[in-house]
Amino acid sequence: MRDYLRLFLSSLVIAVAAGCGGSGGSGSGATATPPPENPGAPGPNVPDPNVPDPNVPDPNTPDPNVPDPNVPDPNVPDPNVPDPNEPDPNEPDPEPVVVPPTPQPVAGATMLMSCVDGPDFQCSGASILRTEYGVSLTDAGVQVQSRSTSDLRVPNPDSGIAYGMAPLTGGLAEIRLQRDITGQIIMPALLLSEMGITWDRVNERPRIADVFRTTQGRTTLDPDGRLIFGTLPDSSNLGFYDYAVLGPNATQVNYANNSYFPRIDPPRCEVGVVVCPTLETTGMEFSLGDWVTGGREADLMHVSRLHSDGDLFAGNGLPDINGNPTYLPDGTGFGTAYPGFKGYRELYNWGYQYANLSMWLTQDTVEIIEFAGPGNEHNKQRRGFVTFGQVTPAADVPTTGSASYLGLAYGLYVPDGQTDVIVLRANVLVTVDFATRQTTIRVTDTTSFDQNATPLPIALETLTSMGAVGANVAGYMSGPAASGALAGGMGARLFGPVVSTGTSGAGPAEIGGNFTLNNPLTGATAIAGFIARKQ
Repeated sequence: MRDYLRLFLSSLVIAVAAGCGGSGGSGSGATATPPPENPGAPGPNVPDPNVPDPNVPDPNTPDPNVPDPNVPDPNVPDPNVPDPNEPDPNEPDPEPVVVPPTPQPVAGATMLMSCVDGPDFQCSGASILRTEYGVSLTDAGVQVQSRSTSDLRVPNPDSGIAYGMAPLTGGLAEIRLQRDITGQIIMPALLLSEMGITWDRVNERPRIADVFRTTQGRTTLDPDGRLIFGTLPDSSNLGFYDYAVLGPNATQVNYANNSYFPRIDPPRCEVGVVVCPTLETTGMEFSLGDWVTGGREADLMHVSRLHSDGDLFAGNGLPDINGNPTYLPDGTGFGTAYPGFKGYRELYNWGYQYANLSMWLTQDTVEIIEFAGPGNEHNKQRRGFVTFGQVTPAADVPTTGSASYLGLAYGLYVPDGQTDVIVLRANVLVTVDFATRQTTIRVTDTTSFDQNATPLPIALETLTSMGAVGANVAGYMSGPAASGALAGGMGARLFGPVVSTGTSGAGPAEIGGNFTLNNPLTGATAIAGFIARKQ
């Protein structure tokens, strides 16, 4: 069997060699083809089925020229993503910009500063021309006012003082400042009328004319409205202090605007008063600002006075049967008892070269027992701001271009109408477009005006409209104003000559105004004023 197998294999080798056509002779004309190294591989001209053909697309690789249905096309809007150029149907429409109406001219008004007391005075104007958006307009300025609220509560929590604040219109505050040749204030005057202050529960008290004098005397006005300073009558003059003769029908004006102190006789304070004042005022206080060197700070003047307006005990009682003087029943002596027997007043004035911002306060005793009878004698307050000065003549107000102004605002704020007021301070930026006759007024960074500088929720940006070109109100602007839930109005004036210096366009040197804000639901109230200089 092994011999057969060996024979079979030898025959197979010979058969294979013969089948390949090989020959050992060198003269053969044919060349033998060698066998392939890899008998299982295809030939060189036959594609290998295991190697991808680069000319044939791979069905497992995405064609970059064919969009992938799983990748969003950036050129096709995604229906699930809002188009930023289309309004969001879920958002309310934006509030349209409302341009306030153009202020109308004031018939017969000069709209210029003209002071009856002479050229060395600056004055705000002797009458209210009209009131728009809660801000009152005078010839040489604008103003806002407020009233106390504690005296309106029933029962009155404290008849001896007054506090709280709510807006007030209808009265007139007139500020007059006498200056020397250097511009220093040498006499301030605060005149108040129609403020709802009554001594007899029926009639308005006589006009307040306070010059904060440091000596005894009496201040009145002549028929043309000029300030007149006279001698104070002695308490024994019953022709002047006529309450002893006429009772409740006494001449009220004779008990107004008198300065009783200092005097020789000592004051007679009530029992328990530790320090009894001997003076009504110590005079004016001053601090210089930095506006001359390009800053915002204005020059500041402050003065206060303890007054006794309406005090019928300023005069004596009827002489006794021997002709000796007596004092009135319930009196404690001759003349007014002490400084501040009926109230006090205060005046601040911030001033640049042409514009002034005055903040005033008066506290007065009202429904005085001797005039009105017993029952409701108490105190009330009136406060306000007056912006005034050398207004720019209407003909000089530019009609093209724009100018910007930087300054400061001062005001009063009460969050609920009932508590005592907070004095505030804020930055002000004003942009005036003389061509469109529109002004944007921004009040920002509002804080309490004290060492704590507590932030307060008063900030506003309001658009006001100027008077038409050529009208006597061309330099006056007004419009609504709002800060959060508080709403009210703004009024402003241009002051000084037109100047081209600075970084903004040509325009009047200064601007100033007032605003009033209130929320009748919460009682929150703010009144304020500002002055600013052109940049």
